[in-house]
Amino acid sequence: MNSVTPECGAILLAGGSGTRLGFDKILTPLLGRPVISYSLETLVGSPEIGRIVLVGRADSLVELERVAGEYGGGREIRVVAGGAERQDSVWHGLEACGTEMPLTLIHDGARPLITPDGVARLVAAAREHGSAVAGNRCTDTLKECELDGTVKATPDRRRMWQVQTPQVFRTEWVLRGYRQVRERGLTVTDDAAAVELAGYPVRLVELGGPNLKITRREDWEAVSHLLRLREGYSVRGVLHQFANDLAPLVGYLPLLKKYRDQPAKFDGYWASADAGTAHLRVRLAEAQEQARRLFPDEGGKSRPEA
Repeated sequence: MNSVTPECGAILLAGGSGTRLGFDKILTPLLGRPVISYSLETLVGSPEIGRIVLVGRADSLVELERVAGEYGGGREIRVVAGGAERQDSVWHGLEACGTEMPLTLIHDGARPLITPDGVARLVAAAREHGSAVAGNRCTDTLKECELDGTVKATPDRRRMWQVQTPQVFRTEWVLRGYRQVRERGLTVTDDAAAVELAGYPVRLVELGGPNLKITRREDWEAVSHLLRLREGYSVRGVLHQFANDLAPLVGYLPLLKKYRDQPAKFDGYWASADAGTAHLRVRLAEAQEQARRLFPDEGGKSRPEA
């Protein structure tokens, strides 16, 4: 029995229009299921997460309700309409999520690779420091430029990070930050900026592993490949068990050779053989189902055409 007490509300943003891709990147099936379902399922499976709010475009709420019902694990998922900009959608999510939980997690649904382990690490860090933002240290040289592309300065990359989501904060911190954003008519591109504006410290956390955001078609292909690899481990497990189940039946081959002219010798083996083959059929069906998920019909709707 899981002893972790939920202490964090979650806001999952599902309002991306996918203008650079040419299709709705949130609800389009990826490996046979909507992109948003991966992040939703991860949050549902994270014991640290209590209330979950799904924020989407007004014209997508019915479909998001369906996704919440199918992938919400029986949990009550609140679905609300977002605003004109991301920061407006976050504010609507904060209002719907409430202040019951001491921490609030905010995640972009266009990042479907987040894992329960990543959520747990961020929540633990936010519990200790008041904030925890997923990110990676920069490995490329960075240039600060003028708007026309002329280089202005070369900052020290050791002090530079690429910031991602999820981002987790003390609920009172992120609420105060976004109130100031709204009152002052400011624009912020991530939630940490709002918290910084309110004067609170922000702690960056490296999660390790890919956490790509689907923005362009090459991102779609990369995420698809990574999800196939991740899901492939379960297929390998099913096939490994299939091989283990098959091994005892293969062991009958020497007996067949030895007693090929004495069928009565096998009377005691038929029951176990029948049971074994039935079990093998079940294992093979499981492997085929996994394969259908990993390699959906390329001509169907599970993958958008170029």
